[in-house]
Amino acid sequence: MNRQTGMTLIELMIGVAIMALLIMLAAPSLTTFIQNRQIRSTAESISGALQLARGAAMSSNSQAMFSLTSTVDDSCALSSSGPNWVVSNGDPTGACGSGAQVIEKQASVENTANTQIAATQNTVAQSGQIVFNGFGRVTPNQAADIWIDVANPAGGDCGTESGDMRCLRVVVSPGGMIKLCDPNVAYSLTYSQGC
Repeated sequence: MNRQTGMTLIELMIGVAIMALLIMLAAPSLTTFIQNRQIRSTAESISGALQLARGAAMSSNSQAMFSLTSTVDDSCALSSSGPNWVVSNGDPTGACGSGAQVIEKQASVENTANTQIAATQNTVAQSGQIVFNGFGRVTPNQAADIWIDVANPAGGDCGTESGDMRCLRVVVSPGGMIKLCDPNVAYSLTYSQGC
């Protein structure tokens, strides 16, 4: 008695067809997941850089700054929508590559090129630069929060029925506290991830 094991060609083709159908059904969800992950990665990078700048200012008891820049080489310029960031002890304009006492820097390509960054709220953030003093507070003294919004326009609108993107906001309080939150949801005691 000669028993055959394995699959026939027809069984294999049916299995491949079922796998292809499942992949096609999962592709839109996977794309949204990847684009939301790009937003989170960029927002966490900015939040970490702000924490680094604040910590550097407090440990040296002097000013340290977080700057959004156009590039991370010596031709850099401040930009409120710059895809790159630099943490330094001095103004990095025109010296992001080697000067300005650069502590750390990151180019957007290390995270994602699809994300869009926008610093808003007041004149400090509109230049793309946030300065911390030796006490870890934002300087000059601010009365309102500064925030940096991170979105992914390639994936659609944030928080609307037509878009599944979950945009994030990095908020810096006048006291120097840094928080990641969802700008499309109000903060409440039951949902602390809102802004």
